[in-house]
Amino acid sequence: MKHKYSIVLIFISFIAFSAHAQDTVQQKDLMGLIFGEKKKNDGQSRKERRFEFGALPYIAASPSSGLKFGAVSNIHYRLGNDSTTKKSAGTVSLAYTTKKQLYFYFRDLTYFPRNQWAADFDIRYNNNNENTYGLGTQTEKSAKELLNFSTIRSNISLMYRISKALYAGGGINYNYYYNIRGYEDTVSDPYYQYNTSLNINPTHSTAAGFNLAALYDTRDNIINAYRGINLRATYSVLMKILGSDQAWQHLWAELRAFKSLTANHKHRLALWSYASIVFNDDVPYMNLPAVGYDLMGKSARGYTIGRYRGNQLLYAELEYRASLVPSDLIGAVVFVNASTASTPDKSIKLMQYVSPAAGVGLRLKLNKFSRTNISIDYAVGKHSSGFYLDISETF
Repeated sequence: MKHKYSIVLIFISFIAFSAHAQDTVQQKDLMGLIFGEKKKNDGQSRKERRFEFGALPYIAASPSSGLKFGAVSNIHYRLGNDSTTKKSAGTVSLAYTTKKQLYFYFRDLTYFPRNQWAADFDIRYNNNNENTYGLGTQTEKSAKELLNFSTIRSNISLMYRISKALYAGGGINYNYYYNIRGYEDTVSDPYYQYNTSLNINPTHSTAAGFNLAALYDTRDNIINAYRGINLRATYSVLMKILGSDQAWQHLWAELRAFKSLTANHKHRLALWSYASIVFNDDVPYMNLPAVGYDLMGKSARGYTIGRYRGNQLLYAELEYRASLVPSDLIGAVVFVNASTASTPDKSIKLMQYVSPAAGVGLRLKLNKFSRTNISIDYAVGKHSSGFYLDISETF
């Protein structure tokens, strides 16, 4: 598999440095270099449209999925006047991986005219397989057990603007894990042992309920921010009366902060941190907080999705971003992250064990209007490493 990653990296690098030969101070992107920059009648390049839509064949890679092939459509749009309405962004993706996984997801954050309302959509279907290692941040890599499962997920929140950048509201949660299988050794398998000890069906689980949501957002761009902060908090209440197998609550609190170090935004810092906490002792295993279980499944580069799991999880990441050429066509990042998780029986507490990782990456400007990048990263964690290829920033 490693030689396939190398081929992809060499191919992307060839595009980057071929494009660099045509580089000028004018801002450029790969879409313009490949398909040509559209000009207006007066010879000037077009300005940003109210709707920026792009659909592309999709190649990605990560330790959890191997190579991923499919199609992705990014929509960057504004529903109201440019001076009074923020830009909205949505992504639809369908992909199949070399590990025989099928992914479909729709992610969207919409700001309505005059920013009076904001809607957050997270809808997905996965036919997946994933290694699990037990609970807490002290688990050994040798303890992994493979689980196969399918997921249907629909989390939607509608929020009303309280102040200039603060929104509050609520919505619905529905998460269904089914066809869960793979625990051949029921004595040692952490998933099977945990669920059966709580009389939870090991083959499927349903979490259904409602959420209370708050959003504070001052980012200048949703897809790739140069400045501003994004605070998000969701308190979910899962109830048997609404179809949930178990009754429990979950808190998600997240911070993303962006700071330009220079006036031309060529050098930037980006910070991402979140807390994911459940408040009951009988939460199904697949619903426990885990690294990589964020909205886009991108936390903890250097580790596989689900590598660390527990009833409480804290995560933090710091990334330095730089433009390498005057046109912003090519950029680079350096990042560090850390994860810590506790166990429901309190034998392992938060911060008792911390798993760090660090890495470097290359950025190629795919669309200069939406600031969408192709990202190529390599990260090293504790007894773990990974190559990542994707369209969009990690956060």
